[in-house]
Amino acid sequence: MDVFLVFTDGDRILLALREGTGYRDGWWNVPSGKLEHGEDALHGIRREAFEEIGVRLAGDEPRFAGVVHHRNPEGQGRFALIFAAEFDASRHGEPVNREPHKCAEIRWWPLTDELPSNTVPYTAAGIEVWRNGGGLQISGWQEQADRVLPRPDRHTTATALDRDEPKTGDTAMTNDRTRATPGRAQ
Repeated sequence: MDVFLVFTDGDRILLALREGTGYRDGWWNVPSGKLEHGEDALHGIRREAFEEIGVRLAGDEPRFAGVVHHRNPEGQGRFALIFAAEFDASRHGEPVNREPHKCAEIRWWPLTDELPSNTVPYTAAGIEVWRNGGGLQISGWQEQADRVLPRPDRHTTATALDRDEPKTGDTAMTNDRTRATPGRAQ
């Protein structure tokens, strides 16, 4: 299980340029990593934030922002829990590159611009789910364009995600709304 940190400062996001890892070197990602054995997700993302950028996240940070289920070009499926935190210089200090053996540089990137073309697709999917307000991002699994599924309310189930149209009684989740098909009482 992976954990990603969408660390923002107003209209900027912190990106890191991979180097020396053997995977996607020369590509941008967000502070992230894998959970260690026996580690919960909040401890894991706080650990990664400190290890990679020297930032200690407070007890009320970060907030959960969504999930990505990604298949890379090699066919490996991965899950990432996406967390978000807003930079506060008085609390966090300035982020620094604490892993120069794995990271060529860190840089604030304007959210008003498109992400760099060499952003790791898994990372781009995580940023997209955060930008869309949460939910589930399916990335790299289908021929058609990847899709973001919004966070369901507590009365919604997602049972027709892989079909173009839901069957009677199923609920489909779309970017703009959740709709029930005819035949289901709401």
